[in-house]
Amino acid sequence: MVDGKKESDTRFDIASITVNSQTILENIDSYSEIKEGSVVEIAMPQFVVQSYPVMSAAVKLTVISNGEIGVRGTVKNIEQGKDGITFLVEGKKESDTRFDIASITVNSQTILENIDLYSEIKEGSIVEVVMPEYVVMTYPVMSAAIKLKVIK
Repeated sequence: MVDGKKESDTRFDIASITVNSQTILENIDSYSEIKEGSVVEIAMPQFVVQSYPVMSAAVKLTVISNGEIGVRGTVKNIEQGKDGITFLVEGKKESDTRFDIASITVNSQTILENIDLYSEIKEGSIVEVVMPEYVVMTYPVMSAAIKLKVIK
């Protein structure tokens, strides 16, 4: 099951997807590497089973992120940009996070959980951020957020 949101370049918000030997895989070697919580992009044929959710085989599956939490912590120093916001997330490196501090950019492409708009993110909020595998390796690391969950 792929659960997302309908955007200008997508046809559906949710779909039941079958991955088989004909599916083209990007950023992974085998479909067994797909984990629950992964952020994926699915290319489907023009015709699908029109149910809710729609059902289809995947023509192409691109893994954007494996769903691992990059950083969890407190939002600080929010800066408004032209197409989004950038802020620091300061926390602790834990067993389920990759970094203790990160400079994060959130925009209209970011999947938001527990809020509707990125403008609802406030200084002092506690968030966890899923980022791409590859980030700008500075200290703090810099990355766009693939998914942001507001915890508190």
